[in-house]
Amino acid sequence: MIKNNRMIKNNRMIKNNRMIKNNRMIKNNRMIKNKIEKLNMREVKHLIKEAIKEDFNGRDVTSNLFKKDNKVIKAEIVPREKIIVCGTELAKEILRQYDPKIKIKVYIQDGQEANKGDTIATIVGPLCSILSAERVVLNFMQRLSGVATTTRQYVDAIKDTKAKIYDTRKTTPLWRQLEKYAVRCGGGHNHRFGLYDAVLIKDNHIAQLKRNTYYQLEKIIKKARKLRDIKFIEVEVDNLGQFERILKIPGVDIILLDNMGPKQLEKAVLIRDGHNKNKTPLLEASGGITLGNIAKIAQSGVDRISVGAITHSATNVDIGLDRNIIKTDCGIIGAGLAGCTVALELADAGKKVDLFVKRRLIEDCNSYLIAGGLTAVPIIDGNPLKGDSFEKHVKETLSAGKNLNNKKIVQFCAEHFFPDVIIWLIKKGVNFDKSEKGYEYDLHREGGHSVNRIFHSKDTTGKSIMGVLSKLVSKHPNITVHENHMAIDLVTKNKLTKSRGKDVCLGFYAYDIKNDYVKTVSCKGIFVATGGLGKVFSYTSNTDVSTGDGFAMCYRLGLPLANMEFIQFHPTVFYDPSASTENERRFLLTEALRGAGAIIKTTKDSKEDYILKYNSLGSKATRDVVTKAEDLEMRKNGLNHLWLDCTKIPESQIKNDFKNSYEFCLSKGVDITKEPVPIIYAVHYSNGGVFVGKDAETEIKNLYVLGETSYTGLHGATRLASNSAPECVLFGRLAAKHFLSNPLNSENIEVPLWDIGQAIQVKDKDIIDQCWETIRKTMTTLCGIVRNKERLTNAKQIIESLKEKINDFYWNYYVCKDFLEIRNIADVASIIIESALIRKESRACHFREDFPKQNKEFLGLTIVRNGKKPEIIKK
Repeated sequence: MIKNNRMIKNNRMIKNNRMIKNNRMIKNNRMIKNKIEKLNMREVKHLIKEAIKEDFNGRDVTSNLFKKDNKVIKAEIVPREKIIVCGTELAKEILRQYDPKIKIKVYIQDGQEANKGDTIATIVGPLCSILSAERVVLNFMQRLSGVATTTRQYVDAIKDTKAKIYDTRKTTPLWRQLEKYAVRCGGGHNHRFGLYDAVLIKDNHIAQLKRNTYYQLEKIIKKARKLRDIKFIEVEVDNLGQFERILKIPGVDIILLDNMGPKQLEKAVLIRDGHNKNKTPLLEASGGITLGNIAKIAQSGVDRISVGAITHSATNVDIGLDRNIIKTDCGIIGAGLAGCTVALELADAGKKVDLFVKRRLIEDCNSYLIAGGLTAVPIIDGNPLKGDSFEKHVKETLSAGKNLNNKKIVQFCAEHFFPDVIIWLIKKGVNFDKSEKGYEYDLHREGGHSVNRIFHSKDTTGKSIMGVLSKLVSKHPNITVHENHMAIDLVTKNKLTKSRGKDVCLGFYAYDIKNDYVKTVSCKGIFVATGGLGKVFSYTSNTDVSTGDGFAMCYRLGLPLANMEFIQFHPTVFYDPSASTENERRFLLTEALRGAGAIIKTTKDSKEDYILKYNSLGSKATRDVVTKAEDLEMRKNGLNHLWLDCTKIPESQIKNDFKNSYEFCLSKGVDITKEPVPIIYAVHYSNGGVFVGKDAETEIKNLYVLGETSYTGLHGATRLASNSAPECVLFGRLAAKHFLSNPLNSENIEVPLWDIGQAIQVKDKDIIDQCWETIRKTMTTLCGIVRNKERLTNAKQIIESLKEKINDFYWNYYVCKDFLEIRNIADVASIIIESALIRKESRACHFREDFPKQNKEFLGLTIVRNGKKPEIIKK
C-alpha cells in the first residue's frame, strides 16, 4: 500500500506531476457547476475519532515495534486510476486529529477530476505518524472517491437528457452524510429520507393488501396526506398494470418504476403525460441500472434515476512515501551567471545536475540586473586590441582593489576573460552590441578604466545573457531546476560523524518554500552561487533574494571568509522615496553613463562635477571614491539625494546605448537627455566572500563557492567596474573542470533526513519582522559608509543580542523562508562588523573616521571564521 521513494524513483515531482506543469487544476479538472454542499464537520469529527480509535485504540502496535522515527518526510496521495476526488477535507481532519504536526496541502479539490499518477495532495510530517495515519486516510478516501467517481460516470452517461441521478442507499447515519457528500461531488443528487418524514409504499406493502387492493391503497394515501410534516408520498410498482392503477390515485408525488426496461419506461412516460399535462407524479426508474443501459433509460423520458449501488464503489488511491532525499551528481545553489555556467558545463559533461533557485530561474538574481557589461581586453590574432593591454587591465584592477588583490589571479583573469568568457558566451548565443566602424564590437568605458573594454548589450546586458543561459539550462536533459527552494545548511562528513581531518561535503538541506517542508539533497559536488548580501542593509540595488545565504551557510560550516568589511556602494541608484515595487527601489543607472560623460552634482541647476573636489578623475573615479564623496557631501549639506547630469551625452547615444535607463527615467517623469535625474548611493556588491582557491574550490572537498559569494582574490578592497560578471563565468567553468578532473567522493555516508525534533508551528511572526527591521537599520546607520569603533561596538551588541533570540527561535519552531533569511542576514551582519572592527584603517570602501588613513600594517586579508578570533593575514 505504501510505495517508498516513489517520487525519487519516478522523478514524479518534476516530470510526472502534470497537474502543476500543465495547469491541470485550471484546464482539465472539471468542477460540477452546481454548488457542493459542505460537510457538517462537527458531526464528522466524531466519526473520524471513532475510526482512529478503532484502528489504534491509543497506540499503533506495529509502529511501536520499530524505532520511533520523527524525521520529516513528504508523502503524496496519488490515484492509481482516473477518478473524481473526494475526501480531502476528511484527510485534513484525520491527520489533524492523529498528529497536529502533520501538514497537508491539497492540489486537486473534492469534486475535481484526477488522472492516474496525479498528485492529489502532499502530506508533510513525522515519518512514524504518516505511516500510522495513512490507513485511516485511505479507508475514507478510497470509498468516497469511488462513490464520486461512479456517480460522475452515470452523470456523464445521461448528460444530454433531462433525467437526474439520485442515490438512495442506506448506510449508518454518519457514513450516510459522507456518502451523500461524495454523490454531490460526482454531480448527483440525494434522495435518501427518513421513514418518519416521508411515505414510501413499496411493492411488498401493496402485496399485504389481499382484497380491494387499490381501494384500500387509495384510503391509505388519503390518510397520509393529512399527516403533518410529510415531505412526499412515493409508491413503488414493478409492472405497467400496477402503474396505471396507481396513476389514478390522487396525492401520489412519485411513482418508482422498479426493474423496468427502457421500452416499458418509455410507455409509462407516455401514459403519465397523457393522463396529466402537468407531468405529475414524477417518474423514477430504479433497479437493474448499469452504465451500459442508463443512457437508454434516461432517453425514455423518466424524471429521475435512482442508482443506489454506487455507494458500493471504491477506487484505488495510494499514499506514496517520498523519503525526501534527492540524489544527484551535482547540486548547485543559485542560478545567476555563475550557477547557470557551472550547471551547463557539468551537464554537457554528462553529469546529472539539480539546480536550486530561491524564487524563479530568470529575473531572480543580481546577474539579471547587470546594466554595464563585461570587462575583457579584446584579442585579435593573438594580440590585445590596439590601445589596450593586459598590463593596463591588471594595473587598473589592482588600483581599484588598493593592492589587496591576488596579482596572479588578476593577471590570469585579464588574459582569460576574452577567450574563456566573451567567446564562450557568444558561442552560447549571446549577442553583444556591434560597432559600425573599427573593432567588431561596440565597447564602453566605465569608472576606473583608461580605455573602452566593456562588452555590452545596450544597458540591459544581464537580461540578455540570462535570457540565453536560462533557456539553455531549462531545456538541458541533464539539468533539473527546483524553483522556490532555499538552501538551509551544508552537510559534511565531519559534521555527521564528529570526526576531524580532511572534510568532505556530502550535500545540503533545502527548504521547499511552496510546499513548506525540508528536502535532503545528497550529491557528489556542491556549488554555492547564491549571490549577494544587499538586503543586510536598508537600501540596495540587489534583488530581494540577496540575503547573504551562501556567506552564512559557509560561515556556520567553519569556512574562512575574507575582506567582508569591504561593502561596495553603487553611486547612482534612482532616488524615489515613494517607490513601492522591488524594481523601482533598486533601479540602477549604469556607470557607463559616467564613463560617457555624465557628472554628479549637488543641486539640480549646478554645472559643477563636485566629485572633482575629492578626486582628479571626478565622476569617472571608482565607486568607492564617488560614494564616499556623496556621503560626505550629503551629510555636510543635509541632502537627501544628489543629481546625475547626462545632458552632455549625445541624445542619440542615450536613446541607443542607454535605452533602458532612458525609458525608466522617462516613466518617472525625467527626460535624462534634457535634465538631471535624482540619485542616491545604495549597497551594490560585497567585495569579500568565502575564501576559495584558483578553481573556486574550498578547503572542504567537493565544495565550491562561486560568484559574489566567493573571494577569489580578483577584487581586493573594491571591484573595478564590470570585472564581476566575467569572474562569475570564468570561475564557474574552472570549478566544473576541477570537479570533473578529480576523483569522486568515495564516502558511503547517508545524509540524514531533516529532523524537526520538538519544533512547533510559528503562530506569531512579529519577532521575524522586528529582527528584520532592526538588523537592516542597525547596519545602515552604524556600519554603512562611515564607521568608527563606537558605532561598530554598538552594532555588534545589538546583532549579538538578536542572534541569541534567532537561535532559540530556530530550535523551537518550524523553519520558514522569512526566518531563514533573518538567520542569514544576522550572521552576515556579524561577520561584516567583526571584519570592520579589526581593520583599523580606511581603505577603498571601508572608511573609519577614527582611522582615516590607509595603513600599510593592514596590507593583507581580513579573515573571519565561526568560533575563532578575526585576524589580518599579511600578504
